[in-house]
Amino acid sequence: MGRYSKLDITSRLRSILAGSGRGSPPARTTRSVRRLRRLTGPEVDQLVEHYQSGESIRALAKDFSVHRTTISGQLKARGVLVPVRKVTSRESAEMVRRYERGWSIARTAEHFGVSQSVIARVLKEAGAPTRPVGTNQWSAGP
Repeated sequence: MGRYSKLDITSRLRSILAGSGRGSPPARTTRSVRRLRRLTGPEVDQLVEHYQSGESIRALAKDFSVHRTTISGQLKARGVLVPVRKVTSRESAEMVRRYERGWSIARTAEHFGVSQSVIARVLKEAGAPTRPVGTNQWSAGP
């Protein structure tokens, strides 16, 4: 009989009910659950105050242990205008130059205070070839 035949299942059930069978539970019984952190009213008041005094959304996200989109959403819900930063043509050219000199997308983004996706978009629009993931100016390219 196969492993999943009815006879095998019945005998296995009998052994489980009799107390035999697996002696210990599996090593991992449950999957990890990611807890979402909700900001309290006073915390949102505090983050609005810090944002209006000039602190960046990324810094606030780190300080409050939440994602940056949570900070943006809370600011928007409170009616605080979050300006969208536009990249100038001069900045775009400098971003491409730095990347071509060997700077990583992450380093370039941090330097200019923008996201990595902004740098990737600027490079694509400029027609600049990007290095494969996991490579940098010191590793051999393809």
